[in-house]
Amino acid sequence: MAVLNNMNIYLLSIIVFIIAFTFTYASTTSEAAAAAAAEAEAASSSNEKVLRIHGGWNTNEDRYSYAQVSLTYKSEGHQCGGSLIAPDVVLTASHCSGSFDKIVIGKHQTNNIADLSETFVSKLELIHPDYDEVATRYDTMLIFLNSTSTMGRPVRINNNDQLPIHGSMLTVIGWGYNADWDLPDVLQETEVRYSRNSECDDLVDEDGITLNGDLFGDMMCAGSDGRDSCYGDSGSPLILTGDTEEDDIQMGLVSWGYECAGILPGVYSRLSYYHNYEFLEKQVCLLSVQPPNYMNCEKWTQPPTNLPTMPPTKVPTQYPTVSPTAAPVTQLGVTAAPAAPMITTKTNTPVASTPTNIESASPTTTLRGFLEGTASIPVSKTMDAVQQQGTTTGSTNASDESSSDAALCSTILSSSYGTVTGVIIFGTTAWICLLTLL
Repeated sequence: MAVLNNMNIYLLSIIVFIIAFTFTYASTTSEAAAAAAAEAEAASSSNEKVLRIHGGWNTNEDRYSYAQVSLTYKSEGHQCGGSLIAPDVVLTASHCSGSFDKIVIGKHQTNNIADLSETFVSKLELIHPDYDEVATRYDTMLIFLNSTSTMGRPVRINNNDQLPIHGSMLTVIGWGYNADWDLPDVLQETEVRYSRNSECDDLVDEDGITLNGDLFGDMMCAGSDGRDSCYGDSGSPLILTGDTEEDDIQMGLVSWGYECAGILPGVYSRLSYYHNYEFLEKQVCLLSVQPPNYMNCEKWTQPPTNLPTMPPTKVPTQYPTVSPTAAPVTQLGVTAAPAAPMITTKTNTPVASTPTNIESASPTTTLRGFLEGTASIPVSKTMDAVQQQGTTTGSTNASDESSSDAALCSTILSSSYGTVTGVIIFGTTAWICLLTLL
């Protein structure tokens, strides 16, 4: 009996523990959710920007399959929204970077386990290169998935800067907080009115807050009384809806705002702004496995243009007709030295000469010229190399000339001549030698 009582006490203790644990967990979860909602509501009423559907309703399943995108982080769940713009590319806000680890596509109702979806991880995340975290400019980011989606149909991005028209109604879609500050179980949508930036600048809320000075060309504003995007909607699409999903055009994406569903409208990134659209088009065309047909991908993927086909200019064929002067040439301030004079060295190498035959000349002509003073008569039949060298030396010394003349006369007089011409030359030369020696 004692054993039975102990067992009952043991079982009762376990039951009490389970009940206490369940109550504590439920209270903690409820308090966390209430705290998150209170924090969001407090921030919404403050003067600080809130990175953001109030006043919305449930979407029809698969009407906006491109918007059934949720960026989630571990057990914390949904963090940001997005839109599928290519089978492997999701468009979202730059300020969502680092807040998620998975991308869920196709989910329409979060608590319905029969609602199928696809889960991806990012292969690459590209934040707009001009993104300004302080001014929240160029708040666009591309997520390239590790595979392609088969459950979402990509939406077209607006590249017409004339759209939307001022005062037109646009649809914003997302998983953000609703009017009761709860995260919805079903994907939400609501309609907001688009206004020009200049008119949004003129709006002032009850606390004196205005958007004047905070709006830039890459931004657009839209809102209606009690309807707006809010926390958890960041990166979600702003759509100019058509008759069918294929006719929808995405005008912008949820970026920021000072309040949710207040006097001041929500602010969105304007996708048609040229710096935004060029960034999106270029990267999708270059990196997506299946870029959309409406994008001008030839602009980014075509090969470089051919090199010029014109041949280079021909080299001039005319050359200077005047020879350069012998004057020194000045280059870079330095005068070139004149060329050194050429020095000719006379060598004493004997020069071979062909003996001259004086009999080849006409004796009559030679004698007549000599007597008339118009010709000279050779004084030797032959002249060897030593005599020729002595003749070209050109000494000016008087005593040397006398010695040379005496030697020449001696040579001639000692020679024998066997012809009449030789005799005449011998006689004439003898008289000349005698006169010279005297």
